[in-house]
Amino acid sequence: MALKKRHMLSYLAGIFDGEGYVGIVKISARQAKRPNPNFRAHCAVQMSERIIPQLFQNVFGGTVYRYKLRNPNYKTLHKWVVRDCQCIDFLKELMPYLIIKYPEAEIVLHFAENKTNNKFCKAKPLTEEELALREAEYILCQSLKKEQHA
Repeated sequence: MALKKRHMLSYLAGIFDGEGYVGIVKISARQAKRPNPNFRAHCAVQMSERIIPQLFQNVFGGTVYRYKLRNPNYKTLHKWVVRDCQCIDFLKELMPYLIIKYPEAEIVLHFAENKTNNKFCKAKPLTEEELALREAEYILCQSLKKEQHA
């Protein structure tokens, strides 16, 4: 790997460790309009300046959203997001450089690689075992977040 690319990945990993989010999002069955809840791998970086989220998009793809919070005193926010199968390539490239978010990234990468029921990957009905595994990975990821903030 070129030295320049390694520097860029380590720089972005530092930002992601401090300002990023990696997790599994659970959407209730009612909200998902499905018989089962929907679980999605989710990676994001949110900042008031657009340049860093835009840099993540340039390097890894994904989408940058711009939005304003209700309080008029708050700045406009820019949020870079990748979901589901898009998380796989992103996490594989960044994980060697992660420190703080490494344990969560490992779980989310495993989840995303094994997920088969989303709009980016082949769709098929979930078995009870698949549903239980997704719920377990979701709970494990949430518990790691609680440990970090304790």
